[in-house]
Amino acid sequence: DTLIINFVLKPKIETLKPIIISSNKIEKILGQKPFYIIDYELYNDNILLLALKNAKSSKKELILMNYIGDVICQRKVNKSSKKLFKDCTGNIQLLTNDSAFQINFTPSPKNIQLLYPITLKKFETILLPCLAVDSNKYFFYDNFYNKQGVVYYDIDNQAKKKKVITYIISKEKLNHLKNENNYLFEKYGYTQNEMISIKGKSLIAKSKNMAMTRHKESNISYDKEIFFTPINSFFSIIKNQVAIFNFVDSQIEFYNFHDSLINNIKIEFNKYPNWQKKIFIDGVTNKAYTHYRKNGISTISEIDINTACLISTIKIPNFQFVEKIKIRNGYIYFLYKNNLLMEYKKLYKMMM
Repeated sequence: DTLIINFVLKPKIETLKPIIISSNKIEKILGQKPFYIIDYELYNDNILLLALKNAKSSKKELILMNYIGDVICQRKVNKSSKKLFKDCTGNIQLLTNDSAFQINFTPSPKNIQLLYPITLKKFETILLPCLAVDSNKYFFYDNFYNKQGVVYYDIDNQAKKKKVITYIISKEKLNHLKNENNYLFEKYGYTQNEMISIKGKSLIAKSKNMAMTRHKESNISYDKEIFFTPINSFFSIIKNQVAIFNFVDSQIEFYNFHDSLINNIKIEFNKYPNWQKKIFIDGVTNKAYTHYRKNGISTISEIDINTACLISTIKIPNFQFVEKIKIRNGYIYFLYKNNLLMEYKKLYKMMM
């Protein structure tokens, strides 16, 4: 007789962890030049810096350099200059305490110009909400419900018509916001007659005789500030599609330029520990990345835009709490200052 034994193998599906690559090929772009960098932006095929001549100087300059650190042009700017901002058209704006100036570079003669000054309030109203320009459309966002909701929309440059792409709303926080007084009463014991609402960081009381300690008032303001943090989302145009990273519903939504939803991919990477709520798009390679930080050390993970899975991770070693990470053409750029060595804040790059 023959004994026949059949083995049934059950497949086990496991999600592979992204490959972690550590690299020490970190370059200081300006070498030993003693500039203290306040801010920077990637500007076409160059880098634009807002910097001090040294850490003790109060004289600020705009410095245009190439990607290997050769200075092309520079000019002095007002002491009130605070930061650089790349607007939706790709132009760089210099922001001061009360104004915004468009920066323009002329190659012959080499010169940095400050054009079209507008008030900071006008900049925040018109330019700040604009996200991108593509296919004869301007793309915008607008917050509502105390930043517990955001709407993305576009305006056709020819028809001048506004059309909503999508809304993102945190229903949980919205319910708390609608029942704000009940929420604060449950935690702190004040009746609805004793308070109207929190505006900014101070509690506005109905009763002038109401005794309210600074400690409790501070606790309420802090509690609301933490609980009602703005919802998180990200907009980009990737491979001729509008990509909206919706972290409230944990999904990436893809739309065509007719504002129709063409794909929707669930994500998990926003739930992993140490996530920094940041997305970076390499405008040259069209690759997407996200950011994690543990014990001050940053890692950058590539997102497979077709599956929303992380496919590789690179660590920025030995540099704690780097600032203003940007990615272009396979390189990571960031600012870093070694406080222990009393160094200037400098710009670095690392190949991915």
